[in-house]
Amino acid sequence: MVGDGFVRLYCESVIAALTPAQRYEALRNLQSPNPLTDRRFIIGGLIAIAILLALLAIVHYWQKIARLRTARSWFANFVARHELETSEQKLLKHICKRAGTNQIDAVFTMPDIFDKGANHLLAEKMLQGHTSFEKFQSSVVVLRAKMGYDVQNLAAQNDTALFTIKNSRQIPANKTIRLTRRKNGASTLLEAIITSNTEEGLSVRMPVNFEQSAAGAWILQYDSGPMVLEFKAHVIKNVPGELTFAHTDEIRFASRRRFMRVPYRSKAQIALYQFISEDDLAAPKFQPAMLTQLAGPGLLLESDIEVKVGQRVLVIFGLPQGKTIQDIALVRHVRKIEKENGYSIAVEVIGAKEADFDLLVQATMMVAKAEDVAENEIAVTQGR
Repeated sequence: MVGDGFVRLYCESVIAALTPAQRYEALRNLQSPNPLTDRRFIIGGLIAIAILLALLAIVHYWQKIARLRTARSWFANFVARHELETSEQKLLKHICKRAGTNQIDAVFTMPDIFDKGANHLLAEKMLQGHTSFEKFQSSVVVLRAKMGYDVQNLAAQNDTALFTIKNSRQIPANKTIRLTRRKNGASTLLEAIITSNTEEGLSVRMPVNFEQSAAGAWILQYDSGPMVLEFKAHVIKNVPGELTFAHTDEIRFASRRRFMRVPYRSKAQIALYQFISEDDLAAPKFQPAMLTQLAGPGLLLESDIEVKVGQRVLVIFGLPQGKTIQDIALVRHVRKIEKENGYSIAVEVIGAKEADFDLLVQATMMVAKAEDVAENEIAVTQGR
């Protein structure tokens, strides 16, 4: 009690010593304290903000890791489903990088992203003077087709006539097809003839008889125009000398077809193809040319006309079957011929339908067989 009295007496004496202004200021500070000026409050707020920023960074990091893992898993599943080779996987990653996206799974569902990256990559290769630019371009074309994007857009962008078959029911009968049991470099491809194609299945006449060993899945390849189509099918019926496969909608492009080059001379004509003409109803201005080499849809011409790689031209030429062909072609290569004061022009026919395409392939095979016979006769005559 004595202590309480002393404290009360001391406080009263201090208050009595204060001026009225000091009393008013003390009373105002007591009634409305300002927490923003409290040092402990400021330090506590800064610590809370730092903790929240750290948590936000951690969450962002783990979200990035989760997206990356999802994209890698998606990429692995895509590669396994479409059987992409190692070189195609690397090419796809380069395209993704050029597209400016870190989400590699975006190229699987967004063809615009793929096209953007592919165009940037092709432009870089062209500026660098890539020695095998056409081969690289073909790899991009095949990869895009394997990914299942719109084939018609693919054909328009690359000026190449592609013959699309969306399922095995569309493959015509009496055509040659290749088969193998497993997909690897050492697999042997068997040639067979399609005997019938009905809703029940695709029947092929095999070169050898199979018993129980024919059951299971097979890899089938079919040549459609300039492309090789590939699909997996299961045997549903096995009779001596013939197998019937179940139909499938999962058909993909395996590669571009390759043709032997055979020397063949025939008179030809060539003209520049102009989609828009300055003259009304003006006929194309053809110039004489000489066809010197045949390779399926590929032609090697000699002419004085000046063309550039990538231009479209109109060509007229004769085949050994006695038929005259007229079509649109794409210039693939141009070389100056100093002696003849002209140009050696390699073109690819791009407007032929599948039946017309087969005619060009048959002409190439016909000339190739004739060249083999001629070489054998010369060898025998000269005693070699």
